[in-house]
Amino acid sequence: MSIQPYALCPCGSGKQFKWCCQPYYPLFIKALEQQETGQKATARMTIDQLTSKFAQVPQAWCYRADFLARTEDRTGAEQAVEQALKLDPELPFANFMKGMFRFDEGETTGAILLFRRAAERFPAEAKPMITEVNSRIAQLELQENRPVASIAAMRKSLAAMPDDVELRTNYNAIFGSESQLLSTIRREYQFRPGTTEAERTALAEPIKTATSGRWTEAAKALEAILPQFQESSAVQFNHGLLRAWLGDNRKGIDSLVKSAELTDSLSEEEEAVALAEVLRGGRGLENISDHTEHRFYLRVLDGPAFSKLFSSWANGDRLIVMDSNEENETLSAIVLEKPSLLNVDVGPKFGRMQAFLVLDRDLVRVWHASREKAEQLVQEIRTAVGKGVSEPQYELGGANFGDLMADLTVFPLQEGTPVELVKSKREEAAKSFFEDVWLKRSLHALGGGTPLDASTHPTLKRRLPGIIKHMELCFFAGSEPTEETRQLSPYDFNRLRKKLGLLVSEPDGALDFDTIDVAKLGTLEIGGLAPAQLTTAFQAAIRLDSPDLAGKFAKAAIGQTEIADRYPFFQHLISLARQEGDTTRTMELLKTASEADSASNEGKRGMQYRILTGQAIARSGQTDEAYEFFKKTVADNPNELSIYAPAAETMLSKNLGAKAMEFINAGLTVARNRNDRGAEQHFLELTEAAKKRGG
Repeated sequence: MSIQPYALCPCGSGKQFKWCCQPYYPLFIKALEQQETGQKATARMTIDQLTSKFAQVPQAWCYRADFLARTEDRTGAEQAVEQALKLDPELPFANFMKGMFRFDEGETTGAILLFRRAAERFPAEAKPMITEVNSRIAQLELQENRPVASIAAMRKSLAAMPDDVELRTNYNAIFGSESQLLSTIRREYQFRPGTTEAERTALAEPIKTATSGRWTEAAKALEAILPQFQESSAVQFNHGLLRAWLGDNRKGIDSLVKSAELTDSLSEEEEAVALAEVLRGGRGLENISDHTEHRFYLRVLDGPAFSKLFSSWANGDRLIVMDSNEENETLSAIVLEKPSLLNVDVGPKFGRMQAFLVLDRDLVRVWHASREKAEQLVQEIRTAVGKGVSEPQYELGGANFGDLMADLTVFPLQEGTPVELVKSKREEAAKSFFEDVWLKRSLHALGGGTPLDASTHPTLKRRLPGIIKHMELCFFAGSEPTEETRQLSPYDFNRLRKKLGLLVSEPDGALDFDTIDVAKLGTLEIGGLAPAQLTTAFQAAIRLDSPDLAGKFAKAAIGQTEIADRYPFFQHLISLARQEGDTTRTMELLKTASEADSASNEGKRGMQYRILTGQAIARSGQTDEAYEFFKKTVADNPNELSIYAPAAETMLSKNLGAKAMEFINAGLTVARNRNDRGAEQHFLELTEAAKKRGG
């Protein structure tokens, strides 16, 4: 256990042993040897001698702490480290040892803080200690779902010992080119120098400090100049990047988003926000993340009952096993939704994911980005197995970015399903999600607004490119999409970019209403649109959640006699008038709509317009008139089942239970005569509601 005089000192000072710890290290080694040979009392006397003789040397107290920790005297070890820090608060060796105590206790936050203090105080010559402490930081940051901080620490380790084969192997396994982590995480970011002379001058010293590895010091230096450079995109980005490397994700997000809003560069906007999206996945930031994971844990108490449920899933085409290890009794799988009307069509059947499931001996973990979906599967398990599983424990955490798009996958349930059909189904599912759901989803990254809202907002729109880039990387398993992978992908994210006004289509003489954005749609000359274009423009405005713009197209379309069925346009205009409380306008539209339907559509929408008319009369406060109107409509069309429920519901909305019951009973008779079980059940539910209102 002897150390060569000119070797690096084990305390991490970066000095040669001869000029550092050689005077007192031998007593530490002597105490260890005595302890190992059973001379415990003598060993204790030797270590006491060490700190008595070198009481003012902080390293001596660190060796004492090391010895006492090995003899399981944790209290004494902690006291020894505190004495070392009292003598030299900056001593990296002491901070590292104290961090190890916190690490052993599972106190992650405290351990990371102390390891970082040590890492930035070890001199460049102390390569083994720099590698050791940064490797531990990387491990803990990854556990906290902060991969950007983890990879930054691992790169520090590699820079200190680039020829360490084991270290490089571990790095490549987690962060290398074959990694499934997003390229946003693996990218080697560069500090931005600033665009003005004042910015470049102010940033020079902080960037120099950061480049030397003293990130905490550099971040503080940037915070000192932030008040003067609040509107500097470069200062904000550099501060956000450093905070990300330090694992301070919340501060990092704020600065990165601010940077994106200040820059004039589209690529810089995208880079900053995409990185911020990754940071939102850190532990403890679930309240500001749009990518969370809802987890449920159950303990299996009745193995055979649970195995029976598993078998039923497998036999019912509901289980896709991803990995299984019989020896370790582990299994990971995707459980598909229960068969629905999706699979009643003739031809190959498909399934959609319900949730992920992992079985580890007797512990079951179920998770999904949607709490509702995960809970549904948990409830199904509990219903099937009963007391064969424990009460579920719930946990909310950051999502695995690779899992975020799994819910969009449509799984073929039969071997030999044509590849083109599978591709078509997956394209349909992806298009439906991104363009019908996601565009109208409230996002934390947009301050609670939707992407469609943000597309017309001067500041929030700057966040959209990075948000879409993040989703695209998740969709492409972390890597930048290539021309080849784009061709094979079930979705082209440029469609989203076009819809949000982020990507201008090449002019080809034709309007692409499928990917048009709100801004361009709003500039169209309505008078120059053909009837078919009016229809598609109206549909585009509805998809883009722009009711007023849709109203403009609808107003033009209702006068086009070439469009036989103008019900969607009239219905939209009636809805707008109703929202404004304009009863007169509502009744005028209903009259015009009915006349147009009779003239060009053979009156096919007549009953729908009569229902709307009765509802409009009731909303105007003329309850008796509405009742008589519906009563006459029923008398004229006694076998028209569609009229009874709306008539009853209209009366219920006015708390007229007895009058509602007249329509319910009549409708129930028609439903039973037709053997329409769905309609019968609906009328029975309405009966209960009517009874509560005096019916």
